[in-house]
Amino acid sequence: MNTRRGFTIVELLIVIVVIAILAAITIVAYNGLQQRANTSAINDGALKAKRFIESYIVANDQYPYTTDTAFVCITTDSTCRRNGGPGFANTTFNSTLAAFGTPPKRVPLASDIRGGITYQYDATRTVDGTSRPAILSYYLPGANTDCAVPVLTTENPIAVTSTNRYTIGNVGSTNVTQCVISVSGPGV
Repeated sequence: MNTRRGFTIVELLIVIVVIAILAAITIVAYNGLQQRANTSAINDGALKAKRFIESYIVANDQYPYTTDTAFVCITTDSTCRRNGGPGFANTTFNSTLAAFGTPPKRVPLASDIRGGITYQYDATRTVDGTSRPAILSYYLPGANTDCAVPVLTTENPIAVTSTNRYTIGNVGSTNVTQCVISVSGPGV
């Protein structure tokens, strides 16, 4: 007697459900890894930009750009975005720094409307009561993401060091963290 053995529909459904669960776990794990990698790349780019600008300041005993309070995009290849609008490079800023080297030009964007690393100089800015006119501002994917360095509570002219590891934990409810860090200047 010849009987054909095979899988029942129930057994096939169980296998399909197990495969779907494993696929979902893999996708969630991959997205988490990708976000951590992007966060790390952005933090690394910001720290490199900060060190680069501070090295320029030490070598020249002045800030690289002091003309106005507009944000200058450092990461010109991946652009800078604040509130959806693109940030623009400043040729004076770039040519001033070109004599000293090249800051990071690309980092992953935190979202479609926020990303990049910007530099800003405001002669009236103080940090913890000390004149610190230059800042770098950048965005990380995810709410309340650790900026990995001490940050400021605000980018306004009067700032203090934040007790959190971020400046704004969820900018405009967009699931993006803003980080604002102070750049040491001449004599600091």
